[in-house]
Amino acid sequence: MNKPKPDIGRPFTLSHFQAWCSGLVCDNGKPFKLEPFQRAFVKDVFAGKQVCWLIVPEGNGKTTLTAALGLYGLRFAAGAQIPIAASTRDQIRIMYRQMKGFVVRSNMGEVDHEGRWVECFDGYRQIHLRGPGKTKRGEILGQIEVYAADAGTADGVIPYPYGFLDELHRHKDLALHRTWRGKLDKRHAQLVVISTAGEPGHEFETTRERIKTESSDRSGSGAFHRYATDQVVLHEWMLEGENVLDLKAVKAANPLRAITSKSLVAKQKDPTMTEAHWRRFTCNLATRDEGKEPFIDLADWDALAEEAVAGPELLTCIGADGSRTWDTTVVAWAQQREDESIFVDAHVFSVRKDIPAHTLHERGKIDFEDVEAFVIDLFDRLQVEEAAYDPRYLERSMEIVQVRLPEESVRPVEPSSKEMREALQAMFNLAAEGRLRHRGDPVLRAHIANTGVERGMQSDASVAGGELRRVRRLDQRLPIDAVPAMALACWRAAENYAQNEIMMAFA
Repeated sequence: MNKPKPDIGRPFTLSHFQAWCSGLVCDNGKPFKLEPFQRAFVKDVFAGKQVCWLIVPEGNGKTTLTAALGLYGLRFAAGAQIPIAASTRDQIRIMYRQMKGFVVRSNMGEVDHEGRWVECFDGYRQIHLRGPGKTKRGEILGQIEVYAADAGTADGVIPYPYGFLDELHRHKDLALHRTWRGKLDKRHAQLVVISTAGEPGHEFETTRERIKTESSDRSGSGAFHRYATDQVVLHEWMLEGENVLDLKAVKAANPLRAITSKSLVAKQKDPTMTEAHWRRFTCNLATRDEGKEPFIDLADWDALAEEAVAGPELLTCIGADGSRTWDTTVVAWAQQREDESIFVDAHVFSVRKDIPAHTLHERGKIDFEDVEAFVIDLFDRLQVEEAAYDPRYLERSMEIVQVRLPEESVRPVEPSSKEMREALQAMFNLAAEGRLRHRGDPVLRAHIANTGVERGMQSDASVAGGELRRVRRLDQRLPIDAVPAMALACWRAAENYAQNEIMMAFA
């Protein structure tokens, strides 16, 4: 086991911890060396604040620091009982493996000069400090145990010298934080929180802001700030400003030396990277999870409503999205007006009484003959020139469209296709530009309200936000079918208007 030199000071001081850490072997075979931002945080921990928060973007060594500080507390605190609550069971495994890796690589399982050694128990995810005793296994002198925060088994623990809450932003709430905080006085322990930014409105973020607001001791500049009250200290590394594409500023928010401008460029250009993930986990900005950002904010949608109906004299494009049983089937129509706005409307068919709809089919299945009759009525009332539809359930129903329009004017569009992404992006852009209009139908509003979006990076966008990857339901129990149906109709109406303008310009 690591043996600090006699001239490095007493335990639970920064110099002592640094020297001890130099004996820990990382997975790259090199000794663990504290970086300046880690030293600053650990110094505050050893200063004795009861609650210590470190909020820093992903990949900045949070788990490694927690593992080292936990093993240090196990070794030097008499009768240590150190709980670590990870956000999920997957995170439990990561944390435990990091700690066990230090133990194995650093020979901490061997008996030291005081006759002590460390044992890891994979099945229990426990790590024991043991010393001479009545049996060959010795006596348990201290223990670390890793819990899942959502397992409901960590609330009976009395931490000493530390309790760790890992990735607190992923916890359902701060109930465990409050529980462990209430037990710190029993053994003069400390609570250490190491996390990345959370979702706006989550208790983690409201508490983070409260600490900052109530702090009387503030320091730092640029991407780093330190906030302290009598009992709490917060170290925060976060993008300064809102330009998430400024890689110099983003690098400043990522203090680990291994994170470079080059590595950030590669991360940003990864085709799987999304704007939400980049903002939250690389810039440390409170951001909604993937797919939880509204497709169109309800306030923006409501502002686009007007008292109007489709004009029978205007060219019309149809969009349709369907389901047989659980979800809804929707037929939408859109028209480009002379003022370049696009009016969109839709009719929702449902088999569920609990779902707002325009037509209810009570036999448990969508009556596609009824859907087809509605489409025929659209042809009778409006000048339909094109149609786009999801072919999974509407192939037969769209046959009535195919006999009324040229083949090139009827487009089957798969839900995960590039064309569907273009359609959704087109509808979003129209709303962002203030060019979309609708009649304020509450049924359609409910579909808009339940639609979240996953986006790429901002640099990919044609209007605002990032390139739209896909839409998701915010509540899995509720439908969003009106959104792709309206998007298909809007997309074709906008495309046809643009093509007609070009033809007229060259006429």
